[in-house]
Amino acid sequence: MNKRTNWNKLVLGMLMLAIVPASAQTRPRGPHGRQVVSPQVQEDGSVLFQLLAPNAKSVSLDSPDLGGMPKPGEMTKNDQGIWSLKYGPVEPPITMRYRFKVDGVDFSDPSARGISEANGTVFSLVHVPGLKFQDTENVPHGAVAEVHYYSKVLGRFRRVHVYTPPGYQANQNIYPVLYLLHGATDSDDSWPTVGRANYILDNLIAAGKARGHGCRDARRTCHARGCNQFERRFV
Repeated sequence: MNKRTNWNKLVLGMLMLAIVPASAQTRPRGPHGRQVVSPQVQEDGSVLFQLLAPNAKSVSLDSPDLGGMPKPGEMTKNDQGIWSLKYGPVEPPITMRYRFKVDGVDFSDPSARGISEANGTVFSLVHVPGLKFQDTENVPHGAVAEVHYYSKVLGRFRRVHVYTPPGYQANQNIYPVLYLLHGATDSDDSWPTVGRANYILDNLIAAGKARGHGCRDARRTCHARGCNQFERRFV
């Protein structure tokens, strides 16, 4: 009797669930059911940055690639707890790294898909299109691989990003190699993210302005043994 009663309750519960509207079965993600889209590239080339932080007392935008921001990068909050700042139009169009400072603490943009690593931190990323040589065009694209290897010179594991041109896997050609070194505060991840090196090479090769070749973005880090050890890895 108990088994039949439990079975009846289960069937009844499933039927009730089936007739409940789908909107009542799901809840929007995020605190209080609110979401924001950030960053948003506008038609005029400006960028809208937003962050849902209803309990924050102050939020600002921090970027190593932007200048002329109001007081610097101060964001304003609306009655829904959404902080926002509109920057631009961005001229010339660039790829920008940024992060939020919430009550004095740095945060990446939780709504952004792109990121760019630097030495000691991670930035969110937004690309403002408009320069064809670095935009994502309808051309054959190469591949970027993240490769880890052991350096006998440094006595530890290191990382590089390696670009190979379109068609590399399908042939036996020997390609020249271009080595790219990042700035002091960047990393090997900077070239294919904020630097868009792979898109630039794709476009140059497709336009016949560059020969297909490999590109190696090496991580340069000074340490107790000195920076001069870095060059020895490639000799």
